[in-house]
Amino acid sequence: MVTVGDDRMVKLWNLTKTCTPLQAIKRFLPTDVSWPVFWPGVFLTQESCYATLGQQGLHYLDSGYFGYKPFFVCTRKATVWSFSVSDWMNCCVIGDNIGEFVCSMLCDPNCNYSNSKRHRFPVYRTELVQFEPGQRFEEAQPEEEKEEERDSVQQEPQTYREAVRKYYLRFHDMDLRSFIKYQQKPILKQLHASETKGLLFVDQMPLNALYKVCFNPNMDAHSWVLSAGQSGLVRVHCVSGLDGPVMHKLVREAQAQFSTMFCSQENDTPATAVHQCTAETVQVP
Repeated sequence: MVTVGDDRMVKLWNLTKTCTPLQAIKRFLPTDVSWPVFWPGVFLTQESCYATLGQQGLHYLDSGYFGYKPFFVCTRKATVWSFSVSDWMNCCVIGDNIGEFVCSMLCDPNCNYSNSKRHRFPVYRTELVQFEPGQRFEEAQPEEEKEEERDSVQQEPQTYREAVRKYYLRFHDMDLRSFIKYQQKPILKQLHASETKGLLFVDQMPLNALYKVCFNPNMDAHSWVLSAGQSGLVRVHCVSGLDGPVMHKLVREAQAQFSTMFCSQENDTPATAVHQCTAETVQVP
């Protein structure tokens, strides 16, 4: 088991001996942590205000099984509040404070992944756009509120109610049906630019921030991802373009195994089961 806290400590525990942690690492202030099924280590994100410049993003820490050094999975400029790892697709999604929803492909956990090239792409990015004069919908406001709003035109709003009067959100979604020449798409170039030269406005209401992202854990809906943030909007996307022959093969094998495990005794139709470590299926009477 892994635990993190405000003391900046990352601790790995053996539940059969809880008097002392197996490993304790002090690095940064974590915001989220996960230990996927097929990985011998943990993934964690951190608050960017307490991290060294250039060290923000998603990190991987080995539990000591391979003895590999920590490495970057995905570099981000802003604070990553949430991430989710899919055990079916061996990839992860990240939601940060500037409204970018990023998917990063993971490598084989059994190899020396510190030297492996990691691909990433944006699922979508959220742009905070200011209303033009006369563009936004005018609500019925008392004269006192209108005068206060005129006085605070040059100041950044500090509440949600004030922010939605000044800004609106524009979503830029990436076409996830095909990844042919995806590196030439403008949205990917904007992602690379925000990782190196992006500016963070600390006095601005984070109306476009993403606070929770999650992969669907179910087998038949493993390519669906969800995101939610400060705006109160919940968006769902499908990254089925990442599915390939290997993924289809794993799903078929898992379906055959599940149908055998939960087959009713009253059902006389034969079910299929899967041999361990093989790609063949056999008929079970």
